[in-house]
Amino acid sequence: MDPDLWRGLELRHLAALRAVAREGSFAAAAARLGYTQSAISQQIAMLERIIGARLVIRRGGRRPAELTDAGRVLAAHAEAIVARLHAAQADVVSCVAGRSHSLRVGSYESIAMRILPALLRDFRAAFPAVAVRLHGRAADVDLFERVGDGRLDFAFTALSEATRRFDSIELLRDPYVLVVHRDSPLSASQEPLPVASLAGIGLIALSNCSQQPLIDAVLRANAVEPEVIFRSEDNGVVQNLVAAGVGCALVPRLTMDASMHDTRLLEFADGPPARRLGLVWNRDRLQPTAGSAFIAAATAAFTAFRAESEQAFSF
Repeated sequence: MDPDLWRGLELRHLAALRAVAREGSFAAAAARLGYTQSAISQQIAMLERIIGARLVIRRGGRRPAELTDAGRVLAAHAEAIVARLHAAQADVVSCVAGRSHSLRVGSYESIAMRILPALLRDFRAAFPAVAVRLHGRAADVDLFERVGDGRLDFAFTALSEATRRFDSIELLRDPYVLVVHRDSPLSASQEPLPVASLAGIGLIALSNCSQQPLIDAVLRANAVEPEVIFRSEDNGVVQNLVAAGVGCALVPRLTMDASMHDTRLLEFADGPPARRLGLVWNRDRLQPTAGSAFIAAATAAFTAFRAESEQAFSF
C-alpha cells in the first residue's frame, strides 16, 4: 500500500463504507444516505483503489453485501471517525447557536414520569438560566443514536454493553416485579414469588423492552414457557389490562404505578436481574457548561427517589 494514496481518502468514502456495514447492502446504504445505489458503488470502488485492497464482496441481486477482513477493520475506524465528526459538528452548532446554556435530554417514559419532574424542578431552581429540552423515547437504540450523533447531550437509559461506548453513571437498580390483579390468588402471597409459579399464566408484555429475551430465558430456565397474550409500548396500557383482569405482567418496577388500586406489585425470589438505569453522554463531545451540574442534580434526584421507594414499596 502506498501511504501517499491515503491522502485522497475523503469522509464520503468512509461514510459509504459505514452505511454498507450497518445496512448490509448497497441499496439500503444508498437509502440511508440519500444517494443512488450507483453512487454508493462508486464511493466504495474509489475507496478500494485508494486503500489498495478489496473491502466489500459484491454478491449481486438481493443477497447481502459482505465485508472482507480489511473492510471490517476499516469500517470500525470509519464508525469512530464519523461519530467524532458528528460530535464536533454538534459542539460547533451549539456554540454558534448560543446553546451553551441549554441541555437536550432523552429519557424513557418511566423515568420521565417518576423522577424527571422533581429533578427538573430542582435543577431549574438552582440554574434558572439553563433551558432543558426533553426528548421522550422508549427504545434504547433511538436514545443511543441521538447521543452518539450529538442530537442529545444526555440520555437516561438502561446501562448495558451497548452503552460502553459512552461515558455514564449508574443511578438506580430497577428490579423486575410481577403485576397482578388484587383478587389474583398470587396476590395473597407475603413472600417473594418463585418464577416457577408463573407456569400457565398469561402475560402482558412491554413490546419495547430490550430485556425481553433475558426475561424469556429466565422463565424457560425455570420450566415456564412464556405465554404472552398482549404486547404494548405503553406502560399505562399494560397496567390497566392487568387491573381489568386480562393477565399478569412481568416488568421493571419503575414502569408501574404502585398506587393503582386494582393491581399489586409482587417481588421475585429468583427473577431476572434488575435493570441498571443511568445517565449516558458522548465522551467525544465537549461537556456543556451546565453538564456537570446536571449530572450532580440527577444523582441527587435518584438518591432521593430510592429513599422514598424503599418506604413506599412493600411486598
